[in-house]
Amino acid sequence: MLDAPVGLSKKVPVALDLREAFAKARAGEVPDLARPFDAHGARSDSALGAARDDLVGTIEETITRAFRPAFFLSAALAGLASVLAFVFRRRVVS
Repeated sequence: MLDAPVGLSKKVPVALDLREAFAKARAGEVPDLARPFDAHGARSDSALGAARDDLVGTIEETITRAFRPAFFLSAALAGLASVLAFVFRRRVVS
């Protein structure tokens, strides 16, 4: 938001509304960050819309990357459990 090509008269109100959105969000909840931008004209102002899209995209990418190791570990454990189930099933049937 700081380096967005948007005037200071738009940056400050949007930043204050973003702060409020973060404060109102419950623990573990991602706040609706597009709303403060849209309330200040992001739908008609392309520069403000681009700043909104950059901010929301960056946060979504960060959240996604944070969960990748956990998903990988879960998939690996599920694969291991499947292999063990297959091996032990063969031994019991034989």
